[in-house]
Amino acid sequence: MEGQLNRPTACKFEFDVRWMHLDPCEGVYDNPLLYEKGWNKKLNYVIAISKDGVRDVTKRYTRKWHEVLSRRIITSEETVVSVLSSITGKYRTGLSPDALSVIENREKEESEELRKSAYLQVETALSLPGRLSGSVEWRKARSELGQADSLSCSSCPIRKCVDGHVSNIYDALSAFLSHFFDKKIPKERIIEAFEALKTLMLTLKSSNFKSRSATLDQKAHHLFEEIFPSIERLLSAISLKAELGTAGYQSVTVSGNPVHSSLALPVALDAVNEILSNYKNNTFFTEGNHFPRGNRVCSGSVLASREQLPIGIVCECNSCIF
Repeated sequence: MEGQLNRPTACKFEFDVRWMHLDPCEGVYDNPLLYEKGWNKKLNYVIAISKDGVRDVTKRYTRKWHEVLSRRIITSEETVVSVLSSITGKYRTGLSPDALSVIENREKEESEELRKSAYLQVETALSLPGRLSGSVEWRKARSELGQADSLSCSSCPIRKCVDGHVSNIYDALSAFLSHFFDKKIPKERIIEAFEALKTLMLTLKSSNFKSRSATLDQKAHHLFEEIFPSIERLLSAISLKAELGTAGYQSVTVSGNPVHSSLALPVALDAVNEILSNYKNNTFFTEGNHFPRGNRVCSGSVLASREQLPIGIVCECNSCIF
């Protein structure tokens, strides 16, 4: 059983090798994003419990892993792993070597699935309902009515803004950090990568509006090769693309409407500067997490108070000005 909030269940069938989310109270299955995207819940921990042990499966239930990490402050990530491993060890006392081998192979597959989940983007076309079980008053008190509830529960009204690029940039940068954290990349190497990224952005920002372009030197090229899926995703969020020049050097150029790049570059540069500052000053939000605060901009909705918005975006109560 994978438990958080109303304790949804996970089932495995003989014809399927993966665990499948199942919520009997809501009549929903194979939709683990129901609680985050449908109910608008801010998840912290989702712990799976079975006869073979316990494990943290939070990544399966979120597409905002960097935001979840910023809220997991009751203990370090290493402690979570240690405690769950200790409990699991007690569950498996007395199992035969063959049984342990089967379980461990299955866990390797699931660990890879969970690792990849942290890099997946939010499916914007996916529509999931708010909580259906329980009275309206009870659900409203728990802020589980979904999107309608989320847009009216704040004392400062939330307005819809055309700022999808902000969410895309933040998601891409979170993929950077997840990659570095998972691979246990040294802090010095991470700072080097983000300094190279900052230099690239400053060059692009200062270049011609319609023909924005920058060439990567050999050092930057090797750095970005290590994180190519993430860098490609970030460039796409800024309406840029990487391509091979005639002299064999990798260059970054505008892809699509140059106005989109003009809007997105200051946002990306602001976030990169904050991440660099956090690493250099050893500012941790949680263990290994140097991502900017999660309450700045979230999934295309911003607070009308204009507080804590990235440079380059101003949100008024009745309209958004770029």
